[in-house]
Amino acid sequence: MKSIEGPLNPSINYEAGLLVIGFDSPPRVMTTYNPPYYEGLFTAAGLEKTRDLYAYRMTIAESDKALKNLARAVRLLPTPDFTIRTMQPNRYAQDVDSIWHIYNTAWQGNSGAAPMGLKEFRRLAYQLKPILIPDWAMVVDVAGKPVAFGLAIPDINEPLRHAKGSLFPTGLLKILYHKRHLKSGRILALGVLEEYRETSIAAHLYVRLIRDMMKLGYTEAEASRVVEDNRTMNRTLQFMRMKRYKTYRIYAKNLA
Repeated sequence: MKSIEGPLNPSINYEAGLLVIGFDSPPRVMTTYNPPYYEGLFTAAGLEKTRDLYAYRMTIAESDKALKNLARAVRLLPTPDFTIRTMQPNRYAQDVDSIWHIYNTAWQGNSGAAPMGLKEFRRLAYQLKPILIPDWAMVVDVAGKPVAFGLAIPDINEPLRHAKGSLFPTGLLKILYHKRHLKSGRILALGVLEEYRETSIAAHLYVRLIRDMMKLGYTEAEASRVVEDNRTMNRTLQFMRMKRYKTYRIYAKNLA
């Protein structure tokens, strides 16, 4: 072994990064949390930063004006003839297979990208299915070909916290009760094929996802985790006036 890198569980496609900024709010679904002093332990052990991953947040109070500004701005970007459709249960397997290629292609240029095999991607998709809201899983087609997708999930961590780590005797009832009152969601993934990245497709997906969250009574949306060198996504989220409020850090150390 010549080097170590992490925290990754087991790759950047899953829970990843040491929280270094944003300790004043609880972790969203499928994100990490740690006490602030962990950072000092990492650096004292000789680990050095390789890259940061960002989390952005928008509340319903901030969304209306920001989305209107973005809707005006996307008119300046090339807009191909595209359609946005939601992933329906009767074609879920077909859509999962079609966006697998988009996922691997869209992420391959990011630092630390780890391609997912089709079997692994299907497994993750079916693990998410029980908490998936169909209107929050979107595929963008151009001339009948999938070229982009966006996926948001409710923050199931909210009801889980009320159970305090125990399902019985009353924990499960608390989870089921509080699940009906979810108020926050997380944009888990958004990928666009390279030839369409300089178009308005990504912005349209963000607008649609956030608006659909708000329509269901959700009051807060998080977009995470965006690699710091992904200029297109960071620029889009900043233009939407989403606030960067958490930073997760990946470290490495040479052992040779």
